[in-house]
Amino acid sequence: MNTKEIFNTLKNYPTKMKIIFYLLPLLVLLSCSQNQKADNLSIEVISINLDKKENKEMSEFIEKIELVPLHTDTNSIISTYKKIDYCDELDMFIILDKELVVSLFSGDGQFIANSKNVIGEGPNEYRTAVDVIYNPFSRAIEILNPYGTIYRYNTSFQFIEKISLEQNSKIFSRFVSISNNEYILTPVMSGYKDATIVFCNYNKKKIIKSISYEEDCISSITMNYNPFFTSNNNLIFSPLCLNYSFYQVDRVNQDISPIIKLDFGDNTIQKESLVEKFGNSSQENENREDIERNLKTLNDINSFLLKSSASIPIIKFFNEQYIYT
Repeated sequence: MNTKEIFNTLKNYPTKMKIIFYLLPLLVLLSCSQNQKADNLSIEVISINLDKKENKEMSEFIEKIELVPLHTDTNSIISTYKKIDYCDELDMFIILDKELVVSLFSGDGQFIANSKNVIGEGPNEYRTAVDVIYNPFSRAIEILNPYGTIYRYNTSFQFIEKISLEQNSKIFSRFVSISNNEYILTPVMSGYKDATIVFCNYNKKKIIKSISYEEDCISSITMNYNPFFTSNNNLIFSPLCLNYSFYQVDRVNQDISPIIKLDFGDNTIQKESLVEKFGNSSQENENREDIERNLKTLNDINSFLLKSSASIPIIKFFNEQYIYT
């Protein structure tokens, strides 16, 4: 990405999140770390020495900072948001708030429309939402419900269609389109076994393939809300969990491959020691007790990490020059 594209990527994040991205690269700039190739030559290992720091001028990696006030009136008031995204193709902000309302604002902050009138029990309405995207293939605003049903609307929130999966028992949290009716969905993590991405074909109404990255998943802790971004037209997956790897998505063969791994040396959090201390949350969720046991294990691990002095890269993405954590 050039600096303009970096800015467009950063516009996806609210001001408080921007501060995290802007300041940490000044303190720990990964470009000065040692690079090495892992045994698998397709994976680049970035070795990071947290004691080695180099101050950089913000202008070296940020073209500009732009604050966009969003127009506010009785029709456009939003509650605390769950997700805010910027669609470059439409020059539009897409916001999903805690009330599950999707609001659209132009790139200069003018209110366009929201989904308040299509929340409900009607045939063209959605009741709950976990994610929202603009799908460049269907050219629609698409809203995902927890069980994989997708509602399509135009930018005025006029209903287009509803597409769904058959015989699905998974609960999902995020999605991205890879064609008009093909998607990648990420399950809600209730245990290590949920460290997967799921390729779905909505023409066939079924899950085609599920790919696990359980081996690399350390804990469910995260501050990121969008696990997918593009770099050089490649779709990159950065899991919604503590995971030191970035993965490239193979849309054709429906697979993922690790391409970058962060190595914090002695500051790397070891999954094995956490499992030894708190137990393994990889048991199958065959009943309520299994689910509660796995969730307790994950919560115990997260609480332990948050109270520790460990350096935890819980938001991360990259471009051609830098990795931002």
